[in-house]
Amino acid sequence: MSRLPDLVRDSQLDTQVRPEYTRHLYVETDPTSGQRAIEKKEYWKREKRIGSGGIGIVWLEKCFRGKRNAELRAVKQFPRPAKTRDLVRELEALAKFSHPKYVRCFVQSFGWYEDEDDLYIAMEYLPLGDLNNYLKAAGPVPELEVQQVVFQLLEGLSNILICSLPPQNWWVKLADFGISKRVEDCTTGPSTKKGTAGFVPPEFHGFTPSGEDTASDPPFSADIWALGEITFRMLTKSVTFQSSYDLFQFTEGRQTFPIASLEEKRVSMPAIEFVRACMRPSAGDRLTAPEAMAYEWMSAFVARSPIPHSVVSFGYSIIAIAIYFFSLTFDQR
Repeated sequence: MSRLPDLVRDSQLDTQVRPEYTRHLYVETDPTSGQRAIEKKEYWKREKRIGSGGIGIVWLEKCFRGKRNAELRAVKQFPRPAKTRDLVRELEALAKFSHPKYVRCFVQSFGWYEDEDDLYIAMEYLPLGDLNNYLKAAGPVPELEVQQVVFQLLEGLSNILICSLPPQNWWVKLADFGISKRVEDCTTGPSTKKGTAGFVPPEFHGFTPSGEDTASDPPFSADIWALGEITFRMLTKSVTFQSSYDLFQFTEGRQTFPIASLEEKRVSMPAIEFVRACMRPSAGDRLTAPEAMAYEWMSAFVARSPIPHSVVSFGYSIIAIAIYFFSLTFDQR
């Protein structure tokens, strides 16, 4: 692999991959014994496959000797890419957002390693899996709980941490940073041209109102569209647009936004307006993450917290990651 950023290089694990187990070697200091450097070994055994994507597989692994961080972990395995740009970006984002101050919003990485054919990323394991699979199995989610999830997604997208929140049943974390981007790296243009079918905006299908030029689309507008789709599906357990043709008709102004499913579930008007504002046909007309956080439906949720909020901006923005359900993990308390 070509020259790596220091953050990525420092997160690489000294590893031996064998068919029956994976072994990591760590060098640590032991202040109790006064030893400056002690070698410690950690052994992991693959338990089962828990997910897959376009080119990768996610495994559940269990530590059977020398436990250091956790007894269980998720390991993403994928072939070595011909180009390392996206890989380095993913590894750098994982290392960055594994810092304790980001742990509320992002899945923690324990490091990465490689063998002759593949690359592996060891990550925090959340036993309830990803949000997409949960929604397939469950019915529509109560609106208050949807607000909790959407708020946490916006928290991750805008990197604004609200220190005091109402009691919550959901804890959502973003993961899979293969197409992430720092906000200072992005000026204009779509956040990514990648995404999962059903969650990508009309411009990714080549549908634009009156032939708009997508080169001037605001950054991260695709993520806001996907956020609207997630919100719609959680509230209704149905997709927003039944076909690409319906999406095209909506983009061209020949079909109104399909609010009937939301109304049938007695979703509040502020929630309906929030979804519509996230899924406007023109990318430039959609909410930004800060605007979405301040929108009536979200601000009403935040206002229910009895304790004043302390807001901290981290200066980074993560786009398109698990919003596209590559790996949107969660824990429901």
